[in-house]
Amino acid sequence: DWCIVFLKGAHGPKWTDGQELNYKRRRIEYQQEEMIAHGFFIPSEFADLPPEMDVNYMRGRENIKKNAKAALKQILMDPDYQFVTDHESFLGRIQTACMRVRPDEVTGRVRKLQEAIENNDFPGMRRYADSDPVIAAAAVCRAEMEPALDDLNPF
Repeated sequence: DWCIVFLKGAHGPKWTDGQELNYKRRRIEYQQEEMIAHGFFIPSEFADLPPEMDVNYMRGRENIKKNAKAALKQILMDPDYQFVTDHESFLGRIQTACMRVRPDEVTGRVRKLQEAIENNDFPGMRRYADSDPVIAAAAVCRAEMEPALDDLNPF
């Protein structure tokens, strides 16, 4: 597990790869101690622990940031997302209470992606960089917003 995370990166939504690697290292250390305590012999080739990593270590930092920026651009260009952001202020809590996808759910995820990019939060970028669910949610939200907005327009 440690080698896979080191070589390919983790996919955890909250931890950096360095934090994940250090966690896996502690687990290996604990398991070795347990085996020794129970009388098992650990061959020398398995006795060495992997190195402790810098908690800020991230495999593929540039790709993560590039993918996050590309996803943000794709979302911001989506006509359904633009509609939701342009019209979300017209609806109150009563209109949005029964919606399957509320406008703030769509825009909130995008705000989190923007903040992650601005703050160089790589786990956050990795967590929110998938544009497909946001675009799909924006389409559902728009389909539910349009009738509610029509009810507000008396003309």
